[in-house]
Amino acid sequence: MSAEKRIPSREEVALNDTWDLTRLYKSDTEWEEDLKRVEGLIGEIVKYRGTLKDSPSNFLNLLKLLDEAGVLIERIGQYSFLLHAGDGGNSANQRRQGLAVQLFTNFTSQTSFLNPEILSIDEDLINSWLGKEEFKDYRVMVKKMLRYKPHILTADEEKILALQGEVGRKSQEAFHSLTNVDFDFGSIITDEGRIPLTQSTFGYLLQHKDRKVRERAYRKFYRVFDQHKHTLAVLYEASVKQDIFSTRVRSYPDS
Repeated sequence: MSAEKRIPSREEVALNDTWDLTRLYKSDTEWEEDLKRVEGLIGEIVKYRGTLKDSPSNFLNLLKLLDEAGVLIERIGQYSFLLHAGDGGNSANQRRQGLAVQLFTNFTSQTSFLNPEILSIDEDLINSWLGKEEFKDYRVMVKKMLRYKPHILTADEEKILALQGEVGRKSQEAFHSLTNVDFDFGSIITDEGRIPLTQSTFGYLLQHKDRKVRERAYRKFYRVFDQHKHTLAVLYEASVKQDIFSTRVRSYPDS
C-alpha cells in the first residue's frame, strides 16, 4: 500500500491547476482600487436623488452610472468569492469576502431610493424616453423595474431592507464555513493508500472501483452531517425564515 495521501494547501497547488484570476484582477491592489471606484460611483448616483423625473438626460445618466457600478460590483464579488472558495480558512480571503459583502450592502442601501423614485414617474413618460435611441441599452433594465412595481416599498423601507440583507445572509455563510472549513471527515483506506475524505474527494471516492470504498466514503461523509444535524437544522430554519420574511414584506404571492 502506498504512503498516506494528504490534501495540499492552496499555496502548494500548482499554479496551472488553479483559477486564473488575473483575468479579473492582476493584484489585490487593483481590486482595492475598484472598491474605491464603486464608492465614488455611489456618491455620484446619490446626487440624482429627486431629479430623475426632471429630464430624460438625468434618467439616462443615472442608468449609465448604475450600469458601470453593477459591472464593477460583479467583478469585485467574483474575485473575492473565487478566492474564498479556493481557501475559505484563509484570513485574507475571509477579509476580502467580507469587504465585498459590505460594499454590496452599502451600494444597495445608498441607492435604495432609486426604484421607488423611478416607479413614481408616470409610466407613459418613461416609455416615451425608452423609445429614444440612446436608451436602447437600458430598456430591459427599466422594464424589469416596472414589472416589480407592486412589490417595491417606500425609499426608507427599501433602505432598511438593504441594510438587513447582510445579516440575512449570515445563515448561509455559517453553513458554508461549517461544512467547507470546520468539518473533519477523516480519511478512507484504499488500495492507493489512505485518502483524506473532503468535499473535493467525496465525488472521486463515490466512483471508486472498490464497492467497499464507495460505501465507507458515503457513510463516513454523511455521518459528520448527522453529528451536526441540530446545528444544520437551525441554520436551515433561519434561511427559510429569511425567505418567508422577504416574501411577506414584499407581498409576493409565495416564496
